[in-house]
Amino acid sequence: MALMSGIVLAAGECSRMGQAKALLDMSGCPLALAQARLLVETGCEKVYIVLGRNGEHIADKLEWPDLIVNEEWEKGAFSSIQAGLKRLNEDHWAYILPVDCVGLKLATMQKLARACMPGIEAVSPVFDKRRGRPAILAPELWKAFLGLDASTTRLAVAISDLLVAQIQVSDPAVHHTVDTPEEWATIQESLKVTIS
Repeated sequence: MALMSGIVLAAGECSRMGQAKALLDMSGCPLALAQARLLVETGCEKVYIVLGRNGEHIADKLEWPDLIVNEEWEKGAFSSIQAGLKRLNEDHWAYILPVDCVGLKLATMQKLARACMPGIEAVSPVFDKRRGRPAILAPELWKAFLGLDASTTRLAVAISDLLVAQIQVSDPAVHHTVDTPEEWATIQESLKVTIS
């Protein structure tokens, strides 16, 4: 498997959620830590959690060695991606996992990681004919991304015309996005059904 580092994106405003998504309770663990541990299990040598609004306060509640507070979080998610990319070893692929892409199977994460190979610029999952998250970026690509304007760039658009390995998966969680307490409750219920 390619050398890889992970980035958990947890810097959003969370206005509709009413609390920081990073601190949502995922089976007794803050969600950001659960996502970071998933990336470690997947094979990432190092994992960075990128925080934004109230980052210092949230960081105090997370026991993780590699926390980044993105002071420019208001520019959008791409600025948080850039904040994480700046810390990566230059030969590592970047495994980018939004904190609210919840319930991914380890097998799905590993399948995506195995698709990272020379000649591929990015890896993205596909479920039910729709591309999902997370994304993995080749070293040459993410280095180029550091020079893009974060306020006008979206990751999905930035990689749309590139050599993306679109990997078919049987995991609906690649489409999960949690923006409200109701969505969080629904996803937690679905995860209980999946586990039992």
